[in-house]
Amino acid sequence: MKEDRPPSPHPAEPEYKPESEPVKVEAPISEPPDLLGLDDPIPADHSKINKEIPRKIPEKAWYMNPVFSIIIGGILPFGAVFIELFFILTSIWLHQFYYIFGSLFLVFVILIITCAEITIVLCYFQLCSEDYLWSWRSYLTSGSSALYLFLYASFYFFTKLDITKAVSGVLYFGYMLIASYAFFVLTDDSEISDSAMVSTIRISMKGKKSMRSLFFQQ
Repeated sequence: MKEDRPPSPHPAEPEYKPESEPVKVEAPISEPPDLLGLDDPIPADHSKINKEIPRKIPEKAWYMNPVFSIIIGGILPFGAVFIELFFILTSIWLHQFYYIFGSLFLVFVILIITCAEITIVLCYFQLCSEDYLWSWRSYLTSGSSALYLFLYASFYFFTKLDITKAVSGVLYFGYMLIASYAFFVLTDDSEISDSAMVSTIRISMKGKKSMRSLFFQQ
């Protein structure tokens, strides 16, 4: 026989039943991009992967060595200003007047043309030997003439000047080092001619064979 339990002092709470359950919609987050990409053309070959592997540079002749070609490239630009450089050094260190500015301007024009020509020729030989690393070499080819300028300034110091004090010697070589660096920066502008030549080659080869295919294997 079941015992009669006393009524609970707390009335039972009515069970909550929502009137309507929320509707769950599941969709992948990649669906909108997929819909936007339906109109993209399908690649013809899915198995082909372009790998930018630098093309191996073949062995070159001894005269195409970077150090040798850079040193040789500075001889002609220095030869173009050799005579005028003597008069400039004489006017600066021996206190003589310099008045042939027309000749100086003509030598400057010859220097720019010579630097452009020598860098274009050496860059062309480099590209013909399938060496595509031409930018820095063309930058240093004509700029190496500054080395010859500093060597000539050293020769001028020991043969033409009568300087015995160490401070005067340091002052001389310091100024000539600055002048050589300025000459190096001036002659390096001929890299623009190499860039124009390479751009012309690329334009002429457009539609036949891309320049990229010369530098990278696919």
